[in-house]
Amino acid sequence: ITGKIPLTSLLEWEKFWPLLPPLKTQGTVEAMFSYVGALKDWKTSDIDLSLKAKDVVFPLFSSAQSNSKFFLSGLTKITTDTRFVTHQGNLKKLSSVSFIDLEQANLKYSSLFTKPLGLPTSAYLSLTTEANQTHGFKGELNLGNIKTLISGRLLRSEEHTSELQSRQYLVCR
Repeated sequence: ITGKIPLTSLLEWEKFWPLLPPLKTQGTVEAMFSYVGALKDWKTSDIDLSLKAKDVVFPLFSSAQSNSKFFLSGLTKITTDTRFVTHQGNLKKLSSVSFIDLEQANLKYSSLFTKPLGLPTSAYLSLTTEANQTHGFKGELNLGNIKTLISGRLLRSEEHTSELQSRQYLVCR
């Protein structure tokens, strides 16, 4: 199966989802995909997906869970250029350059942190990985006037065991 969504404006698409909160959809999307394999067994199939989105605004539904201290809701705007390729269920390539704007989102972590609505908040992330190779990622997180740069190396599952057992690695979940 192959398909393509040509460059498409999302203006007025909200009428297709009348149950969503009132929202004026905006932005553009473009995608190409191929799928080779049994439809009922995607885990052993070949998938190639390319997605480009620009200034797409969508609602974040309340993500608070009864056992979680994290709460996220409101609107987000995303621009991304992402490619995802698998072969027989194994990741062959993942590359993404994404910018996420959470200025119109509510973000709360227990009583420790609450982001006021309207506070400029954004994240930029660039990552690439290919089969049998480890590549890096870099990004930037902005919260008001606070800017945090991040960078690192993506670990394959076989690398996790030996490297994450070292005391120099801190694992956050």
